[in-house]
Amino acid sequence: MIHLSKRLQTVVSLVSPGHTVADVGCDHAHTGIYLVQAGISPRVIAMDLRPGPLEKAKENVLAEGVAEEIDLRLSDGLQALAEGETDTVLISGMGGPLILSILEKALSKARVAKELILSPQSDLEGFREGLSKLGFGVTETLIVREDKFYFVFKAAYGVKDTAAEPKPAEVWLEYLTKEAEVRKRIFDKLEADNGEKAVARRSELYDEIRRIEDEINRMRN
Repeated sequence: MIHLSKRLQTVVSLVSPGHTVADVGCDHAHTGIYLVQAGISPRVIAMDLRPGPLEKAKENVLAEGVAEEIDLRLSDGLQALAEGETDTVLISGMGGPLILSILEKALSKARVAKELILSPQSDLEGFREGLSKLGFGVTETLIVREDKFYFVFKAAYGVKDTAAEPKPAEVWLEYLTKEAEVRKRIFDKLEADNGEKAVARRSELYDEIRRIEDEINRMRN
């Protein structure tokens, strides 16, 4: 069984068993290999924009004996995927704006998938808003800490956005506590600055800290 990082183990845990999976930006195909070896997915379409990683993916797929179950494709996002060809679209390890761009460029393909498993590396708030604008609702959110905190979203087209609070609660609480501390440090550095921009930023930080601490108190009570 191929080894996955804690982050990628969290990503694959949201894939519905029995689904064909399109792994976008597959790199060396470790995720796809694991999905097949663990019996989660009977077939994976592993796609990457770069020939080099795809060649390494081919070597790994052959070495692990799963060449019949994994279809490797050179693809810019979802371009090499046929509409309705997959149940699950999986995209992880990219910035939030790039993931949204990939979905938007192949919107009809993303919308007919039964589920999207998405793990953006940046712009989380903007990412959730962008997904909603494209018509996708988040049904489950996981948070995992490895070298830093990572979020993984399960979403589908045309469903209600129901996953407001990430799980597990203890990791979410840890994340919120850290975010509050970061903002307090910035606030303290700006305290002696009475310039217009500094005053405005302190006001923003104060509101953000208050919202985060309200959420922390709600979870602890």
